[in-house]
Amino acid sequence: MTGTERQDAGSDSGRTPQASSFGYCSWHQAHSRGVRLIRVHEGGSGPGGGAFACHSCRVAYDLVPFADRPLP
Repeated sequence: MTGTERQDAGSDSGRTPQASSFGYCSWHQAHSRGVRLIRVHEGGSGPGGGAFACHSCRVAYDLVPFADRPLP
């Protein structure tokens, strides 16, 4: 499984803690914090998979996370 979700420990400043993930960035080909699913690979009868990108690669390559895209 690429990317595990956990809640960051936050201070009591009134802000909601943000979810953080750690996984493999398919664009710069290294592990990074804050990866998001960009592309889903359909596997037919197999397990399939996905391509994840870190924040800096999402900005550099203008990538939109899968969950943030409008429905067709």
